[in-house]
Amino acid sequence: MCIRDRCGHVDNSCKIHSFADPDSTTSLHFHKKVVTVATFLEAASLLFTGSQDGTLAAWKLAENKPVLKWYVCDHAAPVVSIDCNSQLDLVVTASQDASIALRVINTGKLLKKIRVEKSYSLKYVVKQVRLSGRGYVLVVMKERPGNVIGDYLIVYSINGEKVSSTKVCVALNCIVMDSLGYQFIAGGDNLLCQFDLLTLERFSVLDKGLISEGAEYLKYLEESITALDLSLIHISEPTRPLYISYAVFCLKKKKKKK
Repeated sequence: MCIRDRCGHVDNSCKIHSFADPDSTTSLHFHKKVVTVATFLEAASLLFTGSQDGTLAAWKLAENKPVLKWYVCDHAAPVVSIDCNSQLDLVVTASQDASIALRVINTGKLLKKIRVEKSYSLKYVVKQVRLSGRGYVLVVMKERPGNVIGDYLIVYSINGEKVSSTKVCVALNCIVMDSLGYQFIAGGDNLLCQFDLLTLERFSVLDKGLISEGAEYLKYLEESITALDLSLIHISEPTRPLYISYAVFCLKKKKKKK
């Protein structure tokens, strides 16, 4: 199956092509305006489509025919990015109006709406959003026309609390989260950069001279990322993923009787 990231057609449909049968095409019709972005969640066989009309639709890709599971309208402007995480059971959408929406994958229930601060949205436009396995939302914003080239990164908790932000002097075209949700890799302008998710500290850069070794570099980064010590337990609400609770048991040693 092949689903393009920008897959809108003039009839406002989204088309799915099969690798097994190149002549087989399935058209999904729902949105009133052109589909601007689509994301496939393989673990649940769900396809999410966003449109210029601000709507998000969740499609169950059954063997016989795709079925519209649920749909919502969270934005007053076109949806520009979608990301999801099956472990958290969450899907996040971002719009050109600088609004972010978090919903439960299974039911479509709204969890949280986040509005990017006006001081950022006046100068930058949202272009990407990513959801980490630890329950953080990374928002990538680009400069509006006429401003200095560069992107702005903002990290929020799933409860809408701002964690950190930073300006980068390059345009980032691709963001990949590591499997543990502690770091991410960003690429753009002949650079591959490795960031810490919470602090947004950039501590590794692959320049243009080594860009041909990008595959080996990405493999090295994935192997070098290790989990934190078990002593670090996130209990506070801003960092606690949805539906996951933590318990700490303290055992007291019984004193022997004399």
